[in-house]
Amino acid sequence: MRHATFAVFVGREDEEQEMRRLFSLPMIFGSFAIILGGATSPADGPDDLTRRGNTRIHWQRKADMPEARRNLKIAAVGNEIFALGGYAQPHKGREQGNFCYDIKSDTWSVKKDMHVGRSNFAIASVNGKLYAIGGDKFLDDCEAYRPENDSWFSISPMPTARQHIDGAVIEDRIHVIGGRISWSENSQEALIDAHEVYDTGSDSWNNSAPFPRRAENPSVSAVKGKLYVIDGFDGSLRVYDPEKNVWEDRNKMPSAHFIVGSAIMNDKIFVLDGARPEEDYSRVFVYDTEDDSWSEATSLPVGVKLAGFTSVGGKLFVIGGCDHEFTARSSVFVGEIEE
Repeated sequence: MRHATFAVFVGREDEEQEMRRLFSLPMIFGSFAIILGGATSPADGPDDLTRRGNTRIHWQRKADMPEARRNLKIAAVGNEIFALGGYAQPHKGREQGNFCYDIKSDTWSVKKDMHVGRSNFAIASVNGKLYAIGGDKFLDDCEAYRPENDSWFSISPMPTARQHIDGAVIEDRIHVIGGRISWSENSQEALIDAHEVYDTGSDSWNNSAPFPRRAENPSVSAVKGKLYVIDGFDGSLRVYDPEKNVWEDRNKMPSAHFIVGSAIMNDKIFVLDGARPEEDYSRVFVYDTEDDSWSEATSLPVGVKLAGFTSVGGKLFVIGGCDHEFTARSSVFVGEIEE
């Protein structure tokens, strides 16, 4: 059965409304199933290879987060990964939590909370600082974090309050793409094509060429000074050149379903596809920025969506997320490319 592609990242006050809308689409959820266990249960099946693609990845389960989270965002500073915000289990609303994972010791610590509870926001790491931008519920609020003294400080608000966004960094500037500005059922009213850029040096915002379509939950990456944006609905890929201030179409992702996010290694973009009702794993696709081609890598051994996804030191990290019933998880998986 062919599945339509869409994204849903909701808060408690909106969740019931949004789930009713999604369940009215039998084409998508006709075979809705529970695949994963509880928030802290071990992964079903082995913790290494379950499927092999053109790129072989060895996946391992690592130490769980202190608490389960979905709709969170993660970013690295040095050899530490910070897992921020999202929704806990049980759902208590948008979280302010800040958990720090030490890659070398495989241990977690709890750091100072964000000023504001956030989910479905943009996060970026620039010059040793983390930047948390926008998010639920239609926030323009932004803040930055200094790991060296475990402190947060406010920065200039984003010009357009929005959620379901993503961003990437080019020359110390954070490009934030698309998003949702309301829960209207009319996508022309609810979604936007905004492309706003935050300059970390001057603490100021500017507008750049709008994204070619209104987009919710895009996956945004930066490679060699260009932005690569995968649309959260249909997997289409567009590239932005800051020098020309123009967008160009590239080859579409082979398959897309609740895209978790993207990570960069060796100028290639690794994209983690979300859990599908009929599969107990999540697919990994690889985009080669040099020849505009896609291939498939070894799948994550469990199905997951709404997780944090990044790369550090040549390894992929998948943190938290949820199962098909939106039950938050605390699991951590690390993937290493096999030569």
